[in-house]
Amino acid sequence: KEIHPGRAPDSAELDAIQHLLEGTELPLTDSRTNVLPEGVSHVHTATLGTVTRGNVSKFTAQHPELCVALVALARRHDPKFPFSSIQINRNYGARLHVDASNQGLCLAIAVGSFTGGELWIQDDEGTVELPRPNDLPDWKIRQSGPMVRGRVEDINRRWVYFDGRRLHRVMPF
Repeated sequence: KEIHPGRAPDSAELDAIQHLLEGTELPLTDSRTNVLPEGVSHVHTATLGTVTRGNVSKFTAQHPELCVALVALARRHDPKFPFSSIQINRNYGARLHVDASNQGLCLAIAVGSFTGGELWIQDDEGTVELPRPNDLPDWKIRQSGPMVRGRVEDINRRWVYFDGRRLHRVMPF
């Protein structure tokens, strides 16, 4: 379920990334309606790297130093892990969703001073059940019944691999 090639990030490295992220203004957007928590109309989020139709995001051009630092962090952890973009979210717990455009595994890590915010990942063998979402077709959920099973992973300062084509969410902070 988890793969840990490469070296784990050290505290100084993550502190530097956290400092860089805290100094970066993330756009406020309402465009990611499939992940917005209930009752929330806007979230702070940005994508580094390629976005729709292979275009490089404006945020990448505006923040090349952040892009270089985050790519280097991921490469030090797993030099062979293929990715084309990095999603940055600030202070919001994305609701249950499936990533529509993913081609394979995702690699997640969080930095900051917070409680909660763990990553719930759909897992047929998992022990943490959540109510089945009503806004997704059955073929995306891949489990029957009123509840879906998964596991909760603490991603604060810790890398976790998961399949974004399966249900996942960020638990409340």
